[in-house]
Amino acid sequence: NSYTSEMGLFNYIDADGIIKNLIVSDCRYNENTRAKLSILAGKQYGTIDNCHIFNCDIYDIENNGYSGFAFFNNGQIINSSVSDITLTNSMGAIGVFCYQNNGDIINCRIKANLSQKPKGINSSIICTYNNKNIFNIFVENYNKDLYGLSYNNSTNGQYNNCIMPQL
Repeated sequence: NSYTSEMGLFNYIDADGIIKNLIVSDCRYNENTRAKLSILAGKQYGTIDNCHIFNCDIYDIENNGYSGFAFFNNGQIINSSVSDITLTNSMGAIGVFCYQNNGDIINCRIKANLSQKPKGINSSIICTYNNKNIFNIFVENYNKDLYGLSYNNSTNGQYNNCIMPQL
């Protein structure tokens, strides 16, 4: 089933799907038709490799959940980065990299320089909910308005070699 209620440039990436060497820059999401949105992928089961999101705007007035790379990551996101996310009317919660991680996020960089504080209390630097593996992440420009690396880390969730600058 390739239909998904999650929205992104790619709404659904299946287990064989690969998004590689892609730069998304100067984009804007300004609809409130879906409650689960991401700049790159809605639901992702494949591989996102060497992709970068720069200078994108998310306009939210409906208390949505949103993220940079994937709303639900069930595959791998590797060697990628996100920076300069502008939030306009930020009523919802953000996982800067992904909203819910059920897969692997490896060797990535996050510049957590959001333009404003998201109002959702579970807004987090890497993901709002982590259920799997997060390895070798460098966080630049720590944003103290965010909950931390993850709002909710399950017993299966792992963080290894995550580097954040001092507060």
